[in-house]
Amino acid sequence: MRKNTFMTLTMGMALAAFTMTTCGEKKAEQTEQGEGAQTEQTTKKVAEKPADLKVYKSTDIQAQMANDAKNVGFDKSVLSTLDNMMEGNKSVEALYFDHKMNMIGTASFKNCTNLKEVHFDEVVDVIGDEAFAGCTSLKEFSASTSTYGLDAFKGCTSLTTVKMDDTGWKIR
Repeated sequence: MRKNTFMTLTMGMALAAFTMTTCGEKKAEQTEQGEGAQTEQTTKKVAEKPADLKVYKSTDIQAQMANDAKNVGFDKSVLSTLDNMMEGNKSVEALYFDHKMNMIGTASFKNCTNLKEVHFDEVVDVIGDEAFAGCTSLKEFSASTSTYGLDAFKGCTSLTTVKMDDTGWKIR
């Protein structure tokens, strides 16, 4: 019994030491890169919104919004998307979120096979289970997110890059 406890503690301490070393090395690299890298890191690139952007308000969503727009944005009154909100939509090609979102609901954009771009200008706390599953045209995804749901990107066969920052702490 004591041997197992000792091994568990030893492995735990080794993992903690590795994590601290890795974080320390990353911090040192950032310091060596100088002020230019820090400025680049803090400056966010805001996506240019197209002229034909359809912006939905929370009242539109509650009243069963028409899902036929190519470029879809959400008003600041929309703090989370509904579960299965645009599931299977073949029209939408780009999504724009220019404010903090609490949650992208479960399967909100599942099987939106023509969805190519998703732009988050601010933090989204939670990306729900299967939120973007089956989005076969989605190539790159970047978000400041604390939790990624189960199978959030399952079946995204064109997805080559997922960028996460330091806020990501839970991936189911």
